[in-house]
Amino acid sequence: AFGRFGEPELMWMHTEKAEGHEWVEVTLLYSSVGIVVEVDFDFPAEGASNYVEIREKTPVWRVTYFDPDRFQGLLDSEILINERPLNRPGDLVPWPGLGAIHYTRGQSE
Repeated sequence: AFGRFGEPELMWMHTEKAEGHEWVEVTLLYSSVGIVVEVDFDFPAEGASNYVEIREKTPVWRVTYFDPDRFQGLLDSEILINERPLNRPGDLVPWPGLGAIHYTRGQSE
């Protein structure tokens, strides 16, 4: 994704839990070109550091393409981020760049 689209403008992350499985979901938003890239990471073992590391070759879970002119309207729905806007923990933040990104376990379940 980075090789094709460059680095994103915004990021949102939270933790997910379904059927006894927990993971960190990182959503990378390219609002000006109309692309959302989702990267999922399994939780590390208990006691390990609370961070995920995004590199140029990190595998991508899903890519969504959209009309960039509709960004705000789509963001206000569940289409770009798989979470109701009123239930989303945290905010969209500027992309910090490649490398380690800290998360808080249990941000969303």
